[in-house]
Amino acid sequence: MADDFTERYRDLLTGPYDCVDRVVLNAYYPLGHSPGGFRTWWRRWHGDSDADLDDAHLMRLAGRFARLVRVWAKADGVPVIECKAGQRKHQIAEEYLASHTVGPGVGLAQIADTLSQDAAVGRLGRACDRWIYTACLCSGLDLAEQQASGFRYAYSTYQAEYSRNLIFASGARMDRVFGTIADRTRSRLDVPTLRTLFGVKKRPAAPGASRTRCTGRSRSCGTRPG
Repeated sequence: MADDFTERYRDLLTGPYDCVDRVVLNAYYPLGHSPGGFRTWWRRWHGDSDADLDDAHLMRLAGRFARLVRVWAKADGVPVIECKAGQRKHQIAEEYLASHTVGPGVGLAQIADTLSQDAAVGRLGRACDRWIYTACLCSGLDLAEQQASGFRYAYSTYQAEYSRNLIFASGARMDRVFGTIADRTRSRLDVPTLRTLFGVKKRPAAPGASRTRCTGRSRSCGTRPG
């Protein structure tokens, strides 16, 4: 369905197309968000016992996960990039993709094409389930351990960007249209007020108000009329 903007400039276009720019999906385990929840999950897995709930067994579990991930990656030719806390993972991926060629992965493009449909959420969830339980989580818990402990991920969409792109027949006309729209948008903005709201410009003091000034060098404070 065409929008009003597309209809307005239809004579200048050779056609539009819609696409998904980015989908960020967070997976989380609800019981893992609190100490009591984690203990409940551990007891389900270990016959209602806390006997092995200690640092040594948890470190052993983490080491097992890392080892199996590397084994799987080596067998399937998937690169493993070590990241530190606080690093921007998407930037690391962008740098890698700039100099390397990779094939199709999970196949989210097919789901992205249907995001405007009501059933898209269900498709996205099923695709994530197939990937996370058979290619990711199984490195930490095999299928039997997943069932015994009741480990199931929940999903929350963090960000979804869906864009409509217009293909102009003439680049020069496109530039003129864009420039005109930008000028009209700026003309409606109260720039001085925006500068004040976002802290670029100080708010004016009320008449008769006094200001307090402190100098760190002499550690003294005083007031003066506004």
